[in-house]
Amino acid sequence: MNKIFSVMLAAAAFAGTLSAGNPEGNLVKNGDFKHGFFHEAIPVKSAGNAKFVIGKEPTTQNRFLRMEVVSLKNTNNRLTLNCAFMVGKNGKNYGFVVEPDTVYEISFDYKSSYGAVLWARSYKTKTEKHWDAQSLRCKPFAAPASPEKWTTYRGTFKTAANSVTAALMVQFWADSKSAKVMPQVGTYIEVDNIVIKKQAPEPGK
Repeated sequence: MNKIFSVMLAAAAFAGTLSAGNPEGNLVKNGDFKHGFFHEAIPVKSAGNAKFVIGKEPTTQNRFLRMEVVSLKNTNNRLTLNCAFMVGKNGKNYGFVVEPDTVYEISFDYKSSYGAVLWARSYKTKTEKHWDAQSLRCKPFAAPASPEKWTTYRGTFKTAANSVTAALMVQFWADSKSAKVMPQVGTYIEVDNIVIKKQAPEPGK
């Protein structure tokens, strides 16, 4: 298991992912990837390091997104990896509509052979480019003890005071100068059933 990142992960493992459809209030419209990859999710960092495919469970035909490492950058014997995909896109614009200074809940199912970094991207205009957005780091997650079993990630992020839209980014990042364990070609993460909702107020508030 990758130990580079500190992990606070509330997770429940189960044998197979379920087709969740689109739960009421979900800001991600293609969270189960029934409409493919580029409908709402896009690669934003790869530089030839990764490939992105829509996979299918062999028995249920359930669809999921898979990011797989195909190469590591080698500069003077220093290996680095930086690849990511972003979920949240509306036509030419990045992000789903959010309210400022508001907490949103994230959940999704995943399989992974390496720990990943999770970011929320906060945009102050509907046309702002993804690289100009403010990054809001969410709690990271590590490779589960059983990488071949679906695990559920749950977390939150709070939008900025000037947020208009937001998006979610899942990233593999590693540098052999500091990493104790480097990912290898074939390292992967599979993601399904992404749900992002505005956090409900506490009772009595």
